[in-house]
Amino acid sequence: MASFGETGLLVARDEDPNLIDEFRRLKNPVLQNAFGRLSAPGANIVMVCSALSGDGKTFSVANLAYALSLERDLSVVMLDLDNARGSLTAAMGLQGAPGFFDAIQDPDAAGLDDVIVRTEFDRLSVIPTGTKTSDTLELLNSRTARDAITGLANAKAGTLVLMDTPPVLSMPDGSAIMELAGQVLVVVAAGQTSEGDVQKVLNTLDKEKPVGLVLNKAPRSRWLDYYGGDYYASTYY
Repeated sequence: MASFGETGLLVARDEDPNLIDEFRRLKNPVLQNAFGRLSAPGANIVMVCSALSGDGKTFSVANLAYALSLERDLSVVMLDLDNARGSLTAAMGLQGAPGFFDAIQDPDAAGLDDVIVRTEFDRLSVIPTGTKTSDTLELLNSRTARDAITGLANAKAGTLVLMDTPPVLSMPDGSAIMELAGQVLVVVAAGQTSEGDVQKVLNTLDKEKPVGLVLNKAPRSRWLDYYGGDYYASTYY
């Protein structure tokens, strides 16, 4: 079992109740896109990405996953696809554990079911990235990867997969992962991610899929000024 206890990823309610409520608000459009009346097939597979490293993507994945796991009829799986950095895997203390890329390289030896790790929260689990490899793009482009992630998402009703992914502008894996996802969340760091870089990320996305922007690290009184006020918001979807 992996524990969030020592990761420092989860925001405690007594530390910042407003931030927790932001993630609870953010989960509603994610759920509507995944399971709502107008949901498309595969929309319960969510790509969480950023332009560059350091924008708070893994922090956002963890807190959104926890908020989603509070839903009574939902199971949430965090999937670490950032093989180069493995930030989620490291934070959960799962370095060296078999993970996604091991299962994809040799599905006869282990499937995704074999590398899922439970957490202390009943409806929340994690799949570590696994062994470092140099051919992640080719593996993500494979039918094996698509079948494995689709099978994971469809194995049980009410399953939602959150994919923690490499930075879109610094790694080539983003385009392959976008093909696997049914909706996308782009994490933007206030005062850090440039508007130009955000636009570059948006230009790579499939316009037919729901896209959300999550503003992270924003002083609540300043984020509207920084991004012009009419396009970016902490929970815009």
